[in-house]
Amino acid sequence: MPKNLQCQRRGKGGSVWRSKRTGNNKVDYSSVRDIFSNGETRMGQVIDIVTDSIHTSPLAKILTDDFREFYAIAVDGLRVGQSIKIGINAEPSVGNITLLKSVNPGTQICNLEYGSYRMARTSGTFTTFVEGVGKKGKIILPSKKDKFISLDSIVTIGRVASMGRVVKPLIRAGANFYKHRARGKKYPNIKGISMNAVNHPHGGKEPRLGHSTTVSRNAPPGAKVGLIAAKRSGKKKKA
Repeated sequence: MPKNLQCQRRGKGGSVWRSKRTGNNKVDYSSVRDIFSNGETRMGQVIDIVTDSIHTSPLAKILTDDFREFYAIAVDGLRVGQSIKIGINAEPSVGNITLLKSVNPGTQICNLEYGSYRMARTSGTFTTFVEGVGKKGKIILPSKKDKFISLDSIVTIGRVASMGRVVKPLIRAGANFYKHRARGKKYPNIKGISMNAVNHPHGGKEPRLGHSTTVSRNAPPGAKVGLIAAKRSGKKKKA
């Protein structure tokens, strides 16, 4: 009897389980958002720099002068014991957390947050503030595209640390397995042609499928694999 495909099994549910070993460090500005709403400026000190397997960058554990502790994305050049400022009047120096309207044009910023917007949090990334236009600020994204966001967005001055993360290879498949497991991703992903015929429509000992890989948009689950509702298949002929 044929087996259900991975895409059919996924999402069926089961016992609720969440790893307690990863993802325990909440990274946002919720702990210090009232500082900006009250128009204050607070001092903070980096008391530790930690790693978390679900984040691509290290995290800075910060203690404010009113004894609040929170985690923030660590920027390049930040060190343990360094003092930073948090608030509207914070200078645009590396590590400080301020509003976009307090940033000078041409400054590199990261970890932007306004409402549900969160951007430039991946290791080595940054955006560049260009200018303020009315109530919006023009920034250049890592993709080199322009975007306008509110000048009341909370930002961190500098670029995210661990710029060379992608240069270092994983080397072992086990390292890649634990990397995916921390994020709740399945690894490895087996292609259908490598499976048995009972497990996948593309499976079996014969490398040739013997039928078209293009399937209908309305194909039933279990048969809807391959090139779904493709207009064309194969390589284009050179002109």
